[in-house]
Amino acid sequence: MDDDGDLHEQILHIEAHIEELTDIIERCRKIILFSKVAVAAGGILILATIIGAVGFDPTVLIGAIAAVIGGMVVFGSNTSTLKQTMIDMKAADAHRTELISRMDLKVVGEGEVENRTKRDQLGRDAHLKARLSIAWATWAARDRIGTARRCEACSCRQTIRADDRSGRRE
Repeated sequence: MDDDGDLHEQILHIEAHIEELTDIIERCRKIILFSKVAVAAGGILILATIIGAVGFDPTVLIGAIAAVIGGMVVFGSNTSTLKQTMIDMKAADAHRTELISRMDLKVVGEGEVENRTKRDQLGRDAHLKARLSIAWATWAARDRIGTARRCEACSCRQTIRADDRSGRRE
């Protein structure tokens, strides 16, 4: 039993690490989006200056060039960070799944095993996709009060209200 307690602590530690990695991934995606916007805005400003739609000003042109170069650097840096973090997250998730499979699970009911690994394995990606699609449906239909949907991964019910963009399982 002490071994299961130690496994449980390890799993909790790994899940906290996975949450940290998820936050890093989201931050990288936001920064990548902003860098793309900076590159596009700088490129449009350079093009507008060349065409003559905007009067020639060396300061504006240098700023536009700096935005394009800086945006490319930030994009490349955060893309590599994102890829490495995704690899680390997959490795941590695989280790967590392996630890869960080593746990001594109890038989309950009519021979069914109390096992959360099925939802964990089907997992986070399916829940995230379901939440994103619910958020999109709610945003697209702003006049509705809320949207509810069953998750394909584990059939939990997820609800998103117009004033609350986070998915809640019921």
